[in-house]
Amino acid sequence: MELVRDNIINEAFRAIAMVFALVLGSCGEPTTTGVLPSPMSGQGLPVVISSIEDSFEPKEPVKFQNGFNESGLPMVTMQFGQADRATLGEFSGRHIGEPVAIRVCGETLDAAVFQEAVTGGSLVLRSYEAWGRIAEFLASGCP
Repeated sequence: MELVRDNIINEAFRAIAMVFALVLGSCGEPTTTGVLPSPMSGQGLPVVISSIEDSFEPKEPVKFQNGFNESGLPMVTMQFGQADRATLGEFSGRHIGEPVAIRVCGETLDAAVFQEAVTGGSLVLRSYEAWGRIAEFLASGCP
């Protein structure tokens, strides 16, 4: 019974999220992992990732893409520019297992814990709140 309820809730959120993406005009083609907005173009968004000891502020704006994972849950992919990938890898490697704050447009978007060094240049956030805020920033820019 709980599984049925969870599936219904998941499908309802997924439908609401797809409508939300359509209203914002950032919706792309349906895929097996949900509806993925078209990739961001233009300037991207400013990001700062902070630990208790130090912070990482990319030299280039970070590109974002909202989507859904294979379970239909929201996810936000952050793509860092080539110039920032090595520094991101070093920063994340120094802070494995520690909480970090991820700020976008000056607003704390998420708290995360690095499980390993990020060497590929992209991070994935999995939260409803991050998905919604990034959708707002992508639609209207930073406040």
